[in-house]
Amino acid sequence: MKSPLRTLLELELRLTWRRMVDSVTQEGKRPGMVAILVLIPLAFLPLLGLLFTFAYSWQLAFNFLNQPGAALVFPLLAAQLAVVFFGMGHLLSLFFFDTQLPILLAYPVRLRTIALSRFLTVLAGEYLTVLLLAGPFLLTYGLWGHPPSTFWLWVIPLVLILPLFPLCLAALLAVFLIRVLARWVHRETFRVLGMAAATVLTLAFVYFINRVSYDFGLAAGQGMGGDPAAVLELLRQHDWLQGAGSWLPLALWEARILSGHPGWPLDLLWLLVVHVVILGLFWLSLEGFFFSAFLGLQEGDHRRRFQASALGRALQPRSTVRALLWREAVLILRSPILLLPFWWRPTWIPSFLRGPTSG
Repeated sequence: MKSPLRTLLELELRLTWRRMVDSVTQEGKRPGMVAILVLIPLAFLPLLGLLFTFAYSWQLAFNFLNQPGAALVFPLLAAQLAVVFFGMGHLLSLFFFDTQLPILLAYPVRLRTIALSRFLTVLAGEYLTVLLLAGPFLLTYGLWGHPPSTFWLWVIPLVLILPLFPLCLAALLAVFLIRVLARWVHRETFRVLGMAAATVLTLAFVYFINRVSYDFGLAAGQGMGGDPAAVLELLRQHDWLQGAGSWLPLALWEARILSGHPGWPLDLLWLLVVHVVILGLFWLSLEGFFFSAFLGLQEGDHRRRFQASALGRALQPRSTVRALLWREAVLILRSPILLLPFWWRPTWIPSFLRGPTSG
């Protein structure tokens, strides 16, 4: 007999896959589904190629500085920051915007089990984020960074624990947003704000890719390594890139462990202590942590504020056309998500179609 956690986890993974397929195939329209699902992974191949090329140039530059292990700090930090952002969006989606969660709450299952199954579902998705962003840099370091013999022993365990701390931080930020904004912002407005933030980050990422392609000579086809001298110049102009590990010491500790730094046993001890403490606190507060915020959001959605002045304006006599326009405006203000199709497609699609610049 399966445990409740295993049953819920399998259910969550299947539902997540079903949502992804339905969103790609336009609400479950079957024709062309296989072709679309095959094309989606293929669309990431150019990005992976660019990341591997940049990772190779990045590694050669740090080899020249006689600090090959330091090349891992910034990629690991970037992967953790990406987990914070994407993990927070995924947690908000599963805990606060999912219509099936109230149905699960009626089942004879502990709230902690439901929350843990959804958290593990998000964690499984964030491993893909880590592999996409940090994987090319870890592989190039393993092949060309002259790693110690212990690198291949530690790389898999460290990749497995890499998203744990940032995902717990993302959960804290998600609950904070819900508790602070639920009294003033409608549920649909959260989605609009999230899509706006995703659009800004997407455009910034595409701009960064174009600049990388031009500044490092990748668009000009200078071979696999691009121009490592450009990476050295970048590090000289921006000292914060070399000191990035001071922002979040976990990335620095993991880089030292992977590179065989003389003090790596102490770094490993600190890494384990931090994760044991944060995961222990997270486990103890898991049940009330999410569902108290969820209930607060439910109360915020059902609260209505009426003002005498607003009621007077609504009852004013007006023409039919003006009344219809006013009605549409009120509906959009109540459900801002209706505006999404008007602005995210015109901004996202051209940004992805635009190729690297070469001068």
